[in-house]
Amino acid sequence: MVRHSTSPQEAEFGKRLGRVVRGARESKGWSAPDMAGVAGVSLDAIRSIESGRVASPGFALIVRLAACLDID
Repeated sequence: MVRHSTSPQEAEFGKRLGRVVRGARESKGWSAPDMAGVAGVSLDAIRSIESGRVASPGFALIVRLAACLDID
């Protein structure tokens, strides 16, 4: 599988998204494992997004996280 290089804009988007997800999760008082369980995704996925390691997560994952966090 070939990976494309991440542009600076994509990297910045991933970091901003991670901050939003972490802030929303913490405002609900959830731990990362709590959120993984509620969203039905792996703990590694949550940690990867929150740390900004994922510059461009899939649309379906974003929708799941937004729905469980009650954010747009």
